[in-house]
Amino acid sequence: MEEKTAIGSNDLLASETGVNSIAVPASGPERDAIVKRLKLKLDLRLVPYLALLYLFNALDRGNIGNARLAGLEAGTNLSGNDFYNALSFFYFGYTISQIPNMFILKRVTPAVLVGVTMILWGICSTSMAAAKSYSGLVAARFFMGVFEAGVGPAAPIILSFFYLRHELAWRAALFYGSSTFAGAFGGLIAYGVATNLAHEKLAAWQLLFIIEGIPTIALGIITIFVLPNSPESLERWFVTPEEKQVAIERSRSGHNADSSLIDKRQLWAALRDYKNIFTCLIYIGLNIPLASFTSFLPTIVKLMGYTEATAQLMTVPPYACAIVCVFAMCWNSDRTQRRGYHVAASAALA
Repeated sequence: MEEKTAIGSNDLLASETGVNSIAVPASGPERDAIVKRLKLKLDLRLVPYLALLYLFNALDRGNIGNARLAGLEAGTNLSGNDFYNALSFFYFGYTISQIPNMFILKRVTPAVLVGVTMILWGICSTSMAAAKSYSGLVAARFFMGVFEAGVGPAAPIILSFFYLRHELAWRAALFYGSSTFAGAFGGLIAYGVATNLAHEKLAAWQLLFIIEGIPTIALGIITIFVLPNSPESLERWFVTPEEKQVAIERSRSGHNADSSLIDKRQLWAALRDYKNIFTCLIYIGLNIPLASFTSFLPTIVKLMGYTEATAQLMTVPPYACAIVCVFAMCWNSDRTQRRGYHVAASAALA
């Protein structure tokens, strides 16, 4: 579809797509006010919604550690290294499906990819309550990893459609920081289940998977219909026509409107770029201890002498501390526009 732009004598920029034409100021206080309103609406609606999706992502991924204290191993007849193998199979599925999910994102809308994968991993998470053996638990964990890989990489891409490069770090912190909320909420939910819920046919670990899995399925269904796929579909989030037009222009100015399916030159350039390789190594180094911490923290706390229920509750303070550190570090990173120093300082402190 042909795109046209025109600037009138009153310094208005009119961008025309098809039959729709919305005139907005090209610069000046009026445009600044529109941008400010747009970013405020996105900050209060889109970013928290994506953070909520990732919270459920992290909650379902890490609840197996809480379920272990609630009797998972006895209920599924695990022995030896079976529990540790079940943990590993999740990451096998997660790893092999991340890149394919990104190619799928070029063929389907973000709302469909994120919503459908949420429904599927929610089903896998809930189905773990029905596991009676090692093989059943491993199968559910593996496929949950396959489907969870769609949200983590897709959400930053979605954010890049609506924010400029120098605006992303703080918003990405809100998104990824929700995983620390998940760690805290997971401990609180597990404590509540262990102390306040009892069922004659379902064990506490089964109730935990059901309570945390079913809301994920419901949220996935909602996401298919409400998540904006691009600035062109922002009317779903109740923005004005002028704000929508500015969002489209900002996305194009940030070179985030590439409509090609797969650019092989860009793909090979990314694979050969040493900065990408180095970033991957950093991410691997960060995620190995993070995954271990999430899965084994409840067990570690219990071994310090706490009861099962109290151990679930005592997993909350470390995540509360992490929330403060994540937001403070990323806020300062955006303020100073320095990324490397903050990554190095966080890694050294960890």
